[in-house]
Amino acid sequence: MQPESTMQLHSNHQYPGSGMTYENGDSSIVRQHADVAASHTMAPAANTAPEHQQDSAAGSAVAANDISSPAFNAAARLRDLNNEIAALQAKEAEVRNAIAHQSALEKDRLRQSLTNQGDAVVGPGLPQDAPGLAGELNAIEGAKTYAHSLQELVAITKHLEKLLRACERAAAANDLQAFLSGVAEAVAAHSAAAEKCESVAQLPSAGVPLQLCELADGSLARAAGAQDKLVTCLRGVLRQRLAAVGWPPPVTLGSGAANGSRNDNQEQWNGFQQTDPQALDDLNKIAAAFIALQRSVQRSSFEAGVQVSSEGETPELWAVEEVAAPITERLRAHFAAGRPTDRADRPEWLFETALRLVRQLAPATAPLQAALEVHGLGQVYHVPLEFARAIRNAVKGILREHVYPRLAKLANTALWLHAVEEAVSFERSLAPLRGLTMPVTSPELMESTAEPWNQGSCLELLATQPAWSTGWWTAEREEALRQLDELMDAPEAWQTAPSALGPTAEPDLDLMEDEPRSTEAWRSEFWPPGIAESALAIVTDLARKCAWLADPTARRQFAIAVPQEVLRKLLQRLTRLAKTAEDFRALTSPGWAPRIGAYTCAAHWLAHSLQEAAGPLLLLDLEDCSDGHGRGSVLAAKAEAFSSFKQKWTLKLAKALANSFNDATSAYRKRTNLEHFSSSGSDRRDGEVSLRLRPALESLSESLQNLSASLDAVVFSDTWRAAAIAITRTMFNDVATEARFSAEGAVQFQTDVSGLIAVFQPYTPRPAAHLRELAEACTLLTLEPDQAASVAANLAAMAPQDGAAQLKALGVARLTPDQALCVLSQRLF
Repeated sequence: MQPESTMQLHSNHQYPGSGMTYENGDSSIVRQHADVAASHTMAPAANTAPEHQQDSAAGSAVAANDISSPAFNAAARLRDLNNEIAALQAKEAEVRNAIAHQSALEKDRLRQSLTNQGDAVVGPGLPQDAPGLAGELNAIEGAKTYAHSLQELVAITKHLEKLLRACERAAAANDLQAFLSGVAEAVAAHSAAAEKCESVAQLPSAGVPLQLCELADGSLARAAGAQDKLVTCLRGVLRQRLAAVGWPPPVTLGSGAANGSRNDNQEQWNGFQQTDPQALDDLNKIAAAFIALQRSVQRSSFEAGVQVSSEGETPELWAVEEVAAPITERLRAHFAAGRPTDRADRPEWLFETALRLVRQLAPATAPLQAALEVHGLGQVYHVPLEFARAIRNAVKGILREHVYPRLAKLANTALWLHAVEEAVSFERSLAPLRGLTMPVTSPELMESTAEPWNQGSCLELLATQPAWSTGWWTAEREEALRQLDELMDAPEAWQTAPSALGPTAEPDLDLMEDEPRSTEAWRSEFWPPGIAESALAIVTDLARKCAWLADPTARRQFAIAVPQEVLRKLLQRLTRLAKTAEDFRALTSPGWAPRIGAYTCAAHWLAHSLQEAAGPLLLLDLEDCSDGHGRGSVLAAKAEAFSSFKQKWTLKLAKALANSFNDATSAYRKRTNLEHFSSSGSDRRDGEVSLRLRPALESLSESLQNLSASLDAVVFSDTWRAAAIAITRTMFNDVATEARFSAEGAVQFQTDVSGLIAVFQPYTPRPAAHLRELAEACTLLTLEPDQAASVAANLAAMAPQDGAAQLKALGVARLTPDQALCVLSQRLF
């Protein structure tokens, strides 16, 4: 955040006893004294000895740097400034006279040269360092402006200190009206001083005499000190008035039902609304004055926060923090390091106590809302919500001070996980008390990177220290990998997930036709095993925790350290298991088909789930800080890896089907068997598949049935279609274009092809479309002799495009004219 006023020096104003730090801007103002040449030092004042002038400058510098010195007073400061200004004015006059003299001489020389009046005697020309004189003049002008601004700052600061002393006297005399009147004037003076501080800080200090810079540093420090004193004065008066009306009320910080009861000898507190109306009005006036001062100190932050109207952007109200200070002090003391309540295994004690305090006390602060309405901030701030915010900050302070450091030192996975779970529960329970609505469904959980509900959370605090974030992420990773190994080793890990089978119908409930899901794998869009859904649940749970990190960089680091490692381990296990099945060279057998099917369907399910709109990808909503690709770059890469696994093993299954069919048809495709198609024997039976092809078709049908029971619709469809392409290529190249066909042989081959097509009939309404080359070859082989001869002659004489048109008229669209000629040339009739 940029400094909002130069007065915001010594910025971290610590409230004694409350532990609350108030941001008052930059902690220092760096001044550059480079290039301060000897010529830039101040000339001594008239009728003043150089030694005396030097001693006076040294004394001024010491007084400027030592605010507690008796010499540090406004009169001495003004006298020093007047001397500085007088010296600068004398130097400026000297430079101007030199430039004017040289300019006049140059004009005389030029006039004589133009009128040819001879060689007149003129003075010397402009000096060689004329640009240097001009630069020195500019530096003197800047130094003079600097001195005037500094003189005004000293006067305003003197006025502010006078008003501050009046406020302190009024506070000591318990004169509230005089106090409020003085504070109003002091706030106005502070605003003017803040603007002048900014002006002085923004003026260039190059070329300014060192004494002026030292004087400026002292003046700025003095103004900052006056600001701190004014804040302290208001804080003291506000706390005194709060105590007068019975705040804080008696509360019990201990956990447990017994500790929640009120002590009988404690006076019942009925809330601010039950106090004296005049006392409440006075309290609101003091709080309003405190807010006015804060708006002056944090002007730019308030302007930005009011425009955004978001808790993460609006400054924390000092007045409300002072109301919460007695409570937060007791909370910190109760859970201080070393106390019996400070237990690493019981973080819920802190969270439950803080929640109880907010529930009990936050509503009681509503009457203080009037202080905000005075400034028109009622639509941006609500006192009970700000009170809850202050309690949350106190909890974060305790976590920061000793809870998280101790967890990092212990490096215990169970303790880390328990603390994180309790922190998440605390944030969810506190969100409504902070006026926030927590998302319920996954798509709503992370619609943008940073939302009010996750900014500044207790988990976000973990990402501020590498030791804490590393400890948390290591614990999450170890636990997630342990769960994954346990799930994958379970006997039921690779059984079909219950969700894939659809809902179970109640005995007296008739489901609609579109409600029940198919109990056959190849008819279902997804058929994941139980381990796939369990692994996805682990990743989703990690994503929900990651959602509490508002910073995109922290989210990405978490995703790489934890969910990505879980998915990498799962993919590694899937690959190893599938490779084992491949080594047995029986992927489509009844024993191995269910296993390889479960592995492939698991990868398909995970690839889909990691990329769908409601999946962990949306929950994480990662920003790729390196290349700016946007959401989900980490999990998207893993989703692609699972998709590649699915594609790879789908093709391997298809290859196994095709290889098995090729092995079974080796005798059918031998040349000795192909001669069978050229004969006209009577040993054939019409409509029956060749004897040597039947075992291959039966084996292919059995393998497809085995896979259809284990593969989902997408994987199974890709598998058998790829296998059909390979089988078609083999049968076309080895039989249709190699055998010589008689009329009877062509009919027999058509019958065999029909038998092959029938194997795929249960899985598609148009199986012939997937063995198109074979079906078209049969069409050409069974043409009438005259028609076949005519087609062959035309194809030989026509251009390729004309030949394709003629073939299309015959219903042959997949084969090229050359392929058609090759098939027709195999006819013997």
